[in-house]
Amino acid sequence: MLEVAAFLLLSGASLGPDSGSGTPSPGPLPRQLSIAGDEVAAGEVPIPWHDSILSRRLPDLDPLPSQQQPEPARRDEGLSLGVAAHARYSFPFGWADRNAVEYAGVVFVSHSLSWNDLFDPGWGFDIELDLFFGGQPAPQKGTPGSRFGVVALFERDTYGGNHLSGSLGGSIDVGDLTMSELLVGGVYQQGLSPGVYTKGHIAVGAVHYSAVHATFSGLGFVQTRDELLADTWTIASDFRAEIGLRAGPIGVSFGIGLRIQAPPSEGTRVSLNSGAFWTFDLNLGVDIGF
Repeated sequence: MLEVAAFLLLSGASLGPDSGSGTPSPGPLPRQLSIAGDEVAAGEVPIPWHDSILSRRLPDLDPLPSQQQPEPARRDEGLSLGVAAHARYSFPFGWADRNAVEYAGVVFVSHSLSWNDLFDPGWGFDIELDLFFGGQPAPQKGTPGSRFGVVALFERDTYGGNHLSGSLGGSIDVGDLTMSELLVGGVYQQGLSPGVYTKGHIAVGAVHYSAVHATFSGLGFVQTRDELLADTWTIASDFRAEIGLRAGPIGVSFGIGLRIQAPPSEGTRVSLNSGAFWTFDLNLGVDIGF
């Protein structure tokens, strides 16, 4: 009832009849009115009664919300291309021979050997092509979002051969090993903060081992140079993680890697009982995103 009375008063109508007529006549506006408990001076525009009541009864309610809930992040399905090149220092390990090294039926080394006994750590490089086709947008402006795709790699490494000595007076001078790989797999990249990102891949494919020649020497044995490891194609895998700094489209990264490969075949007159050829890699690279 108070709200209705206030509305009629503001409309300028008096509640009593005018002399000589039965219709209400406008009367002077009061100097001050009470509307829903709020004092309004004459000449001021009063707050609409419904907003006043709602704001008094529900102070946390915004009759006209000005903010909307942010939309959930949408997946970015655009294609993007990345090219990278890495230099690598690689440490070979794993069983090269579990028993003894024999050549033409003669034992030259009578104990087990690892691949790092046959070969020194070596230098290598790779060329990487990344095709990203999905991911999430950046969590904040200037920060890369996450993205994933496929990777193709060409890798090449060279390991210098060692000199092996046996307890029976035999020795083997091992030549160098060159190893090349063609791999494909999946790649993932995640932005950590503006200009900082991590990246990793898992790839599988083929590895080519060049033939390795060695010189065999021993008591009562004519020094002979022959093939220790045959030219071999076999399967390989590569696991890598890295962290990088990016300025615009160019990034510089440092990472570690692990490669697990089937071993090369032994030479025709050589007897070896080999296990997988493993490498632990330290990588320094440059990548460019398009």
